[in-house]
Amino acid sequence: LAPGPNGKSAPVVAAPAPVGDLADLLRAARLGEFEATFAAEKVGVADLVEARDAGDLGDLLADCGLKAGERARLKRELAKLRPVL
Repeated sequence: LAPGPNGKSAPVVAAPAPVGDLADLLRAARLGEFEATFAAEKVGVADLVEARDAGDLGDLLADCGLKAGERARLKRELAKLRPVL
């Protein structure tokens, strides 16, 4: 317990663990089996964000072999990691 604003003890609540890299992002989207594919294609999180911002993310993910539902899951996880500004 940590001291709260009134000086009394308050429970410490941990923030959700941030997604640090592509492997974490793929696992969060339940797509860990694609880690080797993205590595072979030399695609990282920054590439995914850039493709999303350019409107090309769907094509990039399809080129990496993801099916429509898999692309949707990865897009949702990417939005949690790096919201569109």
